[in-house]
Amino acid sequence: MNNKETYKGIVDEQLELAKQRIGRALVPLENLSEDQIKRLIGTYMVAIEPNFIPWMQRAYETAKSDIAKKVILENIQCEVSKDHPKMLRDFSASSGVLLDARHYARVSKPVLGMWRLFSNDNGLTNVAIAATLENTSLEFIPYLASLGKRAGCNDFTYTDVHGEADISHAQELYRGLVEEMSQKEGAGPWRTVATAVDKTTNFLEEILTP
Repeated sequence: MNNKETYKGIVDEQLELAKQRIGRALVPLENLSEDQIKRLIGTYMVAIEPNFIPWMQRAYETAKSDIAKKVILENIQCEVSKDHPKMLRDFSASSGVLLDARHYARVSKPVLGMWRLFSNDNGLTNVAIAATLENTSLEFIPYLASLGKRAGCNDFTYTDVHGEADISHAQELYRGLVEEMSQKEGAGPWRTVATAVDKTTNFLEEILTP
């Protein structure tokens, strides 16, 4: 088995574990109060809306492989040209979410932890983070839409667009991560990937649970 096939196996395993963890972390809607539902939507919004594009930009800046850079740049262009941050703000507002200090206090520590991860110059770490965010979104975006329905939302543009676009983004970033592993000098790129995937999944677990 060549290195590329080995790396594919590692990426498959790590991203699948991340999706399973997120699936287990999502609390069934029937176990949530109306206040908890709205708080979850607001918490997700204040964690993701101002940070996702800068995080992708950082991954783009530090990536070494052409495939990873191309995929991430296309993702950024899609986010900016279609104004995904506004879509998310509109989804949150339509769900009746009124932001307060509790939302920001809830995400402060996990968001700062993510920024510390991105503060390095390690393209493999940053591409792994991007791939984890996109692949696990296949689990949490439908859940977010379900929360919105329970909250009485009537603007699902954000979850509809991401539900469709994230499938291709996840597949492309999978390829980008495999290619980025091939660019890593030295032994043990799997450790870098496993650590990045684990810490990103920890972040998502924190913001997606009450």
